[in-house]
Amino acid sequence: MSGADMQAVCSGAMMKAIEREVRKAETLGEDSDVTGGGLQITLDDFKKSLVGVKPSISEEELLHFKRLRVKFEK
Repeated sequence: MSGADMQAVCSGAMMKAIEREVRKAETLGEDSDVTGGGLQITLDDFKKSLVGVKPSISEEELLHFKRLRVKFEK
């Protein structure tokens, strides 16, 4: 995965957490303070987000970059 892919996973996890808190607030009523001062992003949020993100770099491209790194590390 690229850095952009990781950013997409993290953003998606944050959105999953926000959606969960909004559902809680809708259930409890608009006067409730569901987050209690902070949003908790869980491992489950990351797992759900990861399902929707496809790597933007193919295995072939990744192998190419690994070869370049080895070549220029010397």
